[in-house]
Amino acid sequence: MMIVQLLWWWLLLPLCVRAQTSSGAAAETTVVMHGCPEKCGNISVPYPFGINGADPRCSMNDNFTLNCDNSESKSSPKLMLGDFQILNISVEESTVTVLTTMVYYCYNVSLDGFNFLTTRMNLTGTPYTFSATQNRFTAIGCDTEAYMRDSDGTRFGSGCISLCYHEVNLTQEGSCSGFGCCHTQIPKGVKTLNISISAVNNYIYARNFSPCSYAFLAREGWFEFSTIDLSDLTNVDREAPAILNWVVGEQTCESTDLSCGPNTNCVNSDDGPGYRCVCKLGFRGNPYLSGSNGCQDIDECLDEKMYPCKGTCKNTQGNYTCHCPLGMSGDGKVACQGFRVTTLVAECRSQVKGDSSLEPATFWMI
Repeated sequence: MMIVQLLWWWLLLPLCVRAQTSSGAAAETTVVMHGCPEKCGNISVPYPFGINGADPRCSMNDNFTLNCDNSESKSSPKLMLGDFQILNISVEESTVTVLTTMVYYCYNVSLDGFNFLTTRMNLTGTPYTFSATQNRFTAIGCDTEAYMRDSDGTRFGSGCISLCYHEVNLTQEGSCSGFGCCHTQIPKGVKTLNISISAVNNYIYARNFSPCSYAFLAREGWFEFSTIDLSDLTNVDREAPAILNWVVGEQTCESTDLSCGPNTNCVNSDDGPGYRCVCKLGFRGNPYLSGSNGCQDIDECLDEKMYPCKGTCKNTQGNYTCHCPLGMSGDGKVACQGFRVTTLVAECRSQVKGDSSLEPATFWMI
């Protein structure tokens, strides 16, 4: 009996080690050129982006060279793309999240007049566009006419109107239902955006319960209408996070001179000239770099939640296989049917640094 138990202990050893290995988090992939700054404050700066003042090779070109503003000593450094403050950069999605100005139009009781603010945003000559799929143009207020157009008004113009003649409780509405607010999409490929706002009826009907109106371009789902009090919109943040799409180059994927690294696919832009690079399925990393920093094979067997396997898992280049246990059939990635020849129950001691010992395994045969 002792000999059989030892035999099963050695057979279970690789299974126990695999279970302990898979419980650990995968190491983060380095996403910058070697020797280049990785962050500005708490914002990561992955290649093809780089920080101004560093080695020129840290960014792909001047369009991806950002400024790290340390001028405000009491606050964290700000990562800047021109006049836009950056909140996040995604290489996987080819997006940059930036802060944009919210415009307003308010009735001033003491002046018996109006205070207002408009904004103009310009990305001309850069590889960036305002995302048409991830942003929404939104206006809030009960006497609101919000308008957006391109810089010279020759390509597009759009907007929305929001009217209500009695007090509205947006905490009950819960979303932008068209009552006390309105929103609309923007076209693809927009590089310039002028936003303005005014009152339809000069607040004759709404000045007592909705004296201010706001309009902004923001990431869809960002604004919580359920927290808004229309009678006191002065507490609304004056900036909103919006998504910019970016591409590399001005050519298409059919070109032979691409900036994509190994194990990648090229994707043509929907917003105009240019393309972006993505890791192939089964690979993870920075698609604009090569070597250990580029797109590397994912060991799917280490993440059973993301890559299910009901049997024996084996990692392959860019994929994995999963075979059902002995005596069972089916697709191991989905479900196995039948009866196991043996059922094993094993306990493995959690690995700690410097200790790879395992508890002897116990088993039952049925």
